[in-house]
Amino acid sequence: LSNLVIIEDSEYFKELEDKLAALEERWSHVVKWTDKRWDNLQELSFKWTKLSEHHRVINQWLNSRENSLKMMESKEVTEIGTAMERIKSLEFCRADLHKLQNYVEKLDLVVHCLKKESLSTLNIGDKVESINDRIEALNQILDIQHDRIEGMGFHVDKTSARKVSLPSGWDNFELKMEEVDGRKATITVDHVDISEGGNVIKEGD
Repeated sequence: LSNLVIIEDSEYFKELEDKLAALEERWSHVVKWTDKRWDNLQELSFKWTKLSEHHRVINQWLNSRENSLKMMESKEVTEIGTAMERIKSLEFCRADLHKLQNYVEKLDLVVHCLKKESLSTLNIGDKVESINDRIEALNQILDIQHDRIEGMGFHVDKTSARKVSLPSGWDNFELKMEEVDGRKATITVDHVDISEGGNVIKEGD
C-alpha cells in the first residue's frame, strides 16, 4: 500500500488515497500487536514448560523422600554403626527438605505471577498446596525419627551447616532441578551443601 501511487485530479481519488493511508496505519498497528502477542505467547510457553518440569521433579523428589523415610521407619536401629548412618540420613533429609521447600516457594511465586497477568494456571495452585502439606508431613516424620534416635542416647543436630554425604541409594534432586534450569551444577554428586542460608533458584529463573 505504501508503494501505491494514484495520479488523478479528482476528489474521489483523493478520498481513496486518504482511506488507503488510514488502512496502512491500521495494518501497521495490527502487525506490531501481532508481533508483541507472539513474543508474549513464546514467553508464556517457556514459563509453562519450566513450570511443568519443576512440578514433575518436585513430585519425584517428594515420592523418593517419602519412600526413604518409610523404609527408615520400618527398620529398627540396634547397632551403633546403624544409628550413626541413620543420624546422617536424618540430617541430610532435614536439609534436603528445606531446599525442596525453597523450590516450592519459587514455584508458588510463578503461579502468582501468572495469575497476576490474568493467565491460566489450571490447578497448579492446588497442587502446590498439596505439596506443602506433604512436606509438612515429612518434617513431622523426621521429628519422630529424631526423637527415637535421641531416646537411644544419640544427639541429632537439626541445624547443622556442615556438608553431609548423600545417603546411599538416594537421588540428588537438586542436581536434577539445576538441569531443568539449564544451569551448571555447583555441588558434587556425593556431597551437598546443607547450609540454611543458600538460595536454591536464582531470581528471574
